[in-house]
Amino acid sequence: MATVGDVTLPVTFVDPKVAPGEVFTYVDIGSIDNRSNRIVDPKSLRGRDAPSRARQLLQTGDTVFSTVRTYLRNIAFVDASLSGSIGSTGFSVLRPADGVNPRLLHYYARTNAFVDGLSAQMRGTSYPAVVDSQVRAMAIPVPPSAEQERIVGAIEDQFSRLDAGAAALERVGRNIKRLRAAVLEAAVTGLLLNDARVTEKWGASAFGAPTGELPAHWRWAELGDLIVEGPQNGLYLPASQYGRGTAILRIADFQDGWAQRRDALQLVAASAADVITFELEVGDIVINRVNSMTHLGKCLVVTPSLAGAVFESNMMRLRTSDELTGKYLALYLQSNRGRSQLLKNAKQAVNQASINQNDVRRCRIAVPPLHEQKAIISIHETVSADLSSVAAVVRLTGDRASSLRSTILAAAFSGELVLQDPKDEPASVLLERVVSERASSNGHKTAGGRKSGTRLTKVLA
Repeated sequence: MATVGDVTLPVTFVDPKVAPGEVFTYVDIGSIDNRSNRIVDPKSLRGRDAPSRARQLLQTGDTVFSTVRTYLRNIAFVDASLSGSIGSTGFSVLRPADGVNPRLLHYYARTNAFVDGLSAQMRGTSYPAVVDSQVRAMAIPVPPSAEQERIVGAIEDQFSRLDAGAAALERVGRNIKRLRAAVLEAAVTGLLLNDARVTEKWGASAFGAPTGELPAHWRWAELGDLIVEGPQNGLYLPASQYGRGTAILRIADFQDGWAQRRDALQLVAASAADVITFELEVGDIVINRVNSMTHLGKCLVVTPSLAGAVFESNMMRLRTSDELTGKYLALYLQSNRGRSQLLKNAKQAVNQASINQNDVRRCRIAVPPLHEQKAIISIHETVSADLSSVAAVVRLTGDRASSLRSTILAAAFSGELVLQDPKDEPASVLLERVVSERASSNGHKTAGGRKSGTRLTKVLA
């Protein structure tokens, strides 16, 4: 057992501003994808634009470990493409000594034991962090060099299998998303009512894009002809009126097909007259009228769990005639066909878009007979529930894969992943060489200082 400081070398510090016209690659905490532990977004800057934190010269084989909010695991390996880039002083740069496998050091920095041990030492409230000396004081098991190679090989073999599984899960997730959209389109074109028609038109393997055709007994109608009350914009009250009174539905409280319960909503000091005017009833349709284009037009059908709440001004409420059920209308407006109708006249501003009451009234709806609307709703709910079950299994499997990575790393550094070979050179001999190498590397400043007079151009040459 040794400390990280025992098995790592000093890092050269530079100041990019001494070469103001030179372009350099800057790696900061935001450059790291902490899910894949890779540097994915390095910045290209000129020396004159270098932030004060751009100081640590990186080389192939380094591991950068963010000392800020260590539990976020912003940890990455520096490959050959980034050798010569400059890292932020928000990193502890772990540069392995000769005889210490760079990948082994990197994988140890990702173990729960290492990350959790440092997270427990963080100081600060708004900017919790550790310092470089705390990182280097952490203990690390040091196997013989030959065993290090075997450990790294075993880790990467297991991780490659997990990567392949994760990629497959991502494909399943994308397919589920596509199937949801396809089922929705099939619902509002009549194809969901007859599996044989689905198979005949698009094939058994997948749903395809719907044509403009509708069943002969369906009809087109403008939504305004099917509304008996509304559209009505919601209640506006200043922020000072929030925090007490009546539950109020806001645009953040619902998505297509999902909404908070009334007891989870914010409260607003609505008058008795406001409550009478804006109170939601079971079966009401609520449509988001102001939002980003991505979320504009999202809608929901009010259920008993929301009845009695009022609704905010950036949405509108309507009530339909008996020939159009609220649930079918919500399905239609969520479909590609319905959204294209609802949003075709949307007004786009800088940060948001909007629709008005006339846009809603003019929206064309494919209207099946009432009994078919009910059948479509029932089938769609059944299929959606099945897809949700599959999606839940995919998420659970993904979570288990993440846990497996931690388990593999724990096994690797407890001697359980590969066999020990008594013919390997003892680790004690390796550590003696490391100590000797560190003693001979005193021409560099440690991570706490800067090498005096170093020009960036000279260092990178």
